[in-house]
Amino acid sequence: MKIPESDMPETELWASFFDPETLLETLVPDAPIAGDALELGAGYGTFTPAIHDSVTGNVHAWEIESALCTQLRTLKRTSDLSRLRVHCGDFLEQGFGLPRASQSLVVVFNLLHLPHPVLLLAEAFRVLTPGGRLLMLHWRSDQPTPRGPSLDIRPKPQECKHWAHRAGFAQIEQPDISASCPHHFALIAHKH
Repeated sequence: MKIPESDMPETELWASFFDPETLLETLVPDAPIAGDALELGAGYGTFTPAIHDSVTGNVHAWEIESALCTQLRTLKRTSDLSRLRVHCGDFLEQGFGLPRASQSLVVVFNLLHLPHPVLLLAEAFRVLTPGGRLLMLHWRSDQPTPRGPSLDIRPKPQECKHWAHRAGFAQIEQPDISASCPHHFALIAHKH
């Protein structure tokens, strides 16, 4: 199922909204962490190299659009992302295809305006190892931004925290990411 209002703009415009390396340094300051990572809705691979640098294991990047999957495979070859595993398909319908407690990091960026976010976050909880982290990023809903879904369907940080608690996460923090992603908020949820 394609997530509403999640089409990608031109690559250059999209890249202008983020500083992926600084963002991941903020969200994973102790990188590289041991284990694998799961990136949901990888898109152009904007964050994929920084995620790749944040873990010692494989990065499982899921994307629904076949053209973007091709672009991710090209990124793997041209950027020497040897531990990148590209999965093309609908992870909302098919599931992640990963064993329980197999991922140290799960990345859910710009997706939480989807129907039934608790189900997605519960699946993230299932695949995370004890001590693993869920990184959530979304367009701010308190101000207009140059892209993103309609303001009325964007979740607020408090809603995302509530959903994460319902999915099983107990500890959730909201770091300041204004220097790297001024149009977004981020949350880090820990599995204990």
